[in-house]
Formats: sequence, structure tokens, C-alpha cells
Amino acid sequence: MTQRALLLEDDPGLHRLFCQTLQGLGLQVSSAHSLQEAHQVWQRFGPFDLLLVDMQLPDGTGLAFLRQYRTELLREGVQVVILTAEPRFRYEAEEMGFEFYLEKPVSLVMLQRMVARLLGLSPPSKDA
Repeated sequence: MTQRALLLEDDPGLHRLFCQTLQGLGLQVSSAHSLQEAHQVWQRFGPFDLLLVDMQLPDGTGLAFLRQYRTELLREGVQVVILTAEPRFRYEAEEMGFEFYLEKPVSLVMLQRMVARLLGLSPPSKDA
């Protein structure tokens, strides 16, 4: 069964790159560009195997999403990766039990490796 990811990133260029990277690992990706969209997607299609969440969004922070769904995320074993340029978000997320993060600017190779490891996937070969 194909593993599914919810990508919450408001920057169009980064969103496209992250989506392509996740799809390259064989994930089915659902997208959200704001907290409001993320809530709608989660309610309709969640839970997911992976949540890749930007911290600074046009209508709030990714922390708000994590707070609202914390119990469900932890209960369902959703792998959560925080994307942030600000360390303060990382520490708040860790306090909630979400310890995986990538600092912006994000290395796509590091993203591939982290997601592959968290979901038990084989990373794409270097020749691909």
C-alpha cells in the first residue's frame, strides 16, 4: 500500500520541490498552502503516514496545526518533520513530542534521507 504524505508549505517554489522529492520516494502527496487548507485536507483524508510542515504560514504557524492534532498524530504514529529557519519553533515542537526537523534552506538530499529512514523506504539511487 502506498504511503501518504501531507505537505504543508506556503512557498510555491519550495512546495513544488518538496512535493517532487516526496513523490520521488513513492509517496502519494496531498498539499496544503495554509493552516485552513491543512485542516480541510486532514479532515477529509487524514491521517497520513508523514506530515511535512512549514512553521511560518500566511494564517498562523505550523505549531497551531501540531497542537490541534497532537493526540491524533502521536496515536496514529504519523511521522512529523518540521521545516523552519527559526530554532524557537524546533524547541516548541520537540516539547510536544515532534523531534524531527530540517532547517531552511532545506537540503533535498537530507529531506530524502530523513523521510526514507522515518518511513522505512529505500532512498532513490544516486544515478537516478
